[in-house]
Amino acid sequence: MKKATTILILISIIFITSCAELLQILSQASIQQPTVKLRETKLTGWSFEGVELNFSLAVDNPNPVGIHLAGFDYELILADQSFLTGNQNEGVDIAANGQRQVEIPVQLTFRKIYDTFSALKNADSLNYQLKTGFSFDLPVLGAVRIPVQTSGALPNLRLPSLEIKGLKLNNLNLSGADLDLKLGINNPNALKLLVNSLDYNFAVGGRSWLKGETAGLVQVAGKGESVLTLPVKLSFSEMGTSLYQVISGSSSLEYSFEGLADIGADNPLFKPVKLPLNTTGSLRLTK
Repeated sequence: MKKATTILILISIIFITSCAELLQILSQASIQQPTVKLRETKLTGWSFEGVELNFSLAVDNPNPVGIHLAGFDYELILADQSFLTGNQNEGVDIAANGQRQVEIPVQLTFRKIYDTFSALKNADSLNYQLKTGFSFDLPVLGAVRIPVQTSGALPNLRLPSLEIKGLKLNNLNLSGADLDLKLGINNPNALKLLVNSLDYNFAVGGRSWLKGETAGLVQVAGKGESVLTLPVKLSFSEMGTSLYQVISGSSSLEYSFEGLADIGADNPLFKPVKLPLNTTGSLRLTK
């Protein structure tokens, strides 16, 4: 009787062990690779210094058991060349039949882009390709890397420029002369720029003729130019015979213009900035 009981117990143990091994084999056979898909590419910041992007990817675990995302790597390609690389080694666990969202923030500076690819400086947009790889530690399958890539275009911003369009005599009287200084603000970009203010100092022959700040908003259309007219008042008592020489137009005027512009854009993501707008040259007075 004892012998029969012992045999029965042994048979039961073997049966239970076999069932456990069978269940393990069946479980292992059903393990699938997770899927990684790009959900959104979002422009989060934009200025004359550079752009900020955020790539959102969804990681889906189709398995009845939890898995571990060990990390990911990425490479940003511009002009068919590697420009920026990075990696994230902080792992996360993804529950059975669960999903995790992974963010990849990327910051790019225009100066570095232009230093690397001088031909891109005059482009309206910059085509890019993002290559990523997600590394997992999976049951049975072990280490698995899943590649994902996407492509798109980045907005390229170039600095506006200032040009002296002319100096015109409007009125001449016994006390002095009234002139108009015309400034051209050129926008090489596709989006509209907003010049909120402009502090300036216009000097001729090293002597300041006009100093002040513009009042009101100036809009400069994309790929366009806006011309500002600044009134200049010159006094005979202050300038003496030099004013007669200017009015006569017998010689060109060597000038310098130093400006500091508060510039924004017709885009909520654009970060307003103060930019110097300076120029020097020579001109003649027109009547």
